[in-house]
Amino acid sequence: MPRLFVPNFGFEEEIAGHSLSRSASEATRGLIGCWDAVLGPTDAVCPIPYTRPQAVLTDCSEPWEIVPWGWSRPMVRWANSICPVVSCPDPSVVEMLNRRRWGFAREKDIEMAPRGSAVVESVEACVRLLSKPASEGLGWIVKADLGSSGRGQRRFGSGEMTNEFVTWVSSRLTRYGMVQVEPVLPSVREVGVQYDVQAGGEVVLCGITELLTTDSGAYRGTRIFRCGEETVQGLGRLVEMLEPVAEQVAETGYSGPLGVDSMQFQSDELGEGWRPVQDVNARFTMGRCALEWSTELPVGTRGTVLAASWGSAESVDRRVASLPEKVAGLRNALRFSPPESPPTTGAGLVLLVYDKEGDALEIEAAALRAIQESTDT
Repeated sequence: MPRLFVPNFGFEEEIAGHSLSRSASEATRGLIGCWDAVLGPTDAVCPIPYTRPQAVLTDCSEPWEIVPWGWSRPMVRWANSICPVVSCPDPSVVEMLNRRRWGFAREKDIEMAPRGSAVVESVEACVRLLSKPASEGLGWIVKADLGSSGRGQRRFGSGEMTNEFVTWVSSRLTRYGMVQVEPVLPSVREVGVQYDVQAGGEVVLCGITELLTTDSGAYRGTRIFRCGEETVQGLGRLVEMLEPVAEQVAETGYSGPLGVDSMQFQSDELGEGWRPVQDVNARFTMGRCALEWSTELPVGTRGTVLAASWGSAESVDRRVASLPEKVAGLRNALRFSPPESPPTTGAGLVLLVYDKEGDALEIEAAALRAIQESTDT
């Protein structure tokens, strides 16, 4: 059966009964090709907006298997409107798992929640907590019950809270009934532990990716290893800590992709440690999609899927193709999202393949600079 991948990247907003803002929706258009490494010969990706897929549907004489970014109630209704049979998890279970309240409770269960973190349900409780010094002196971060890629969260350092900040907290409480407050920890790295939860309850560890984000928490890229090489090196303890969490997800009846974001931190007071359950994503993630490229990496290499913007869309593919000539250690580069050439967006996804011994940070930075050039050189 051909699969129709549906880019409802505003999944969390759909759960909350809201629409993705126009600016956020535009920012996700360049991600539509994220499934490129997953697609079979008969598969397709629904265009954005996914609610008008007529051009795709008329190209296929067989029923589609609908594979969305995430199963919200609106997505289930939409899938049922175009397919006679839809196989999906209970959307109420999906909603529960993706709410931060559920993930925070799991952190408490395994006694790994950051000291001072809490779920609060009133502005007064939030103000009281933020008036205290954070455990690491780096301030606090306040997160809405639903959000992704840096959306729905604010940082707070010290001093008096502004009226604008209090208004924002109040609006999140009105919308979700709670906010999660946690100390900002000195991050060493963030990783995504990628699972597939089978319909029968079996949990399969697919691999581990390294998550790259901006200072505001927005997605910047994913580092991947060659399939079967070093994927879990040094991370066995983290996987052990997450086993009961993954099992609890399976016990809810959910099936599908599962990504758990974890953060490694290091400080003088706390030493080195893990915050294993930073976010629970019962849906596709950029890390899960990037992991599919690991089977394409040659021996002796690793890779990075970068979120990149480009100055000139007309010439970006030529610039990307010439990157190995300009960046030391880079073996290959491929712009794969959005799929059309030249791209119709000013940003998208680029796969970098480089020597395993190379400095990933330097290679990524040099590649980005070259991609962002407005003209060919």
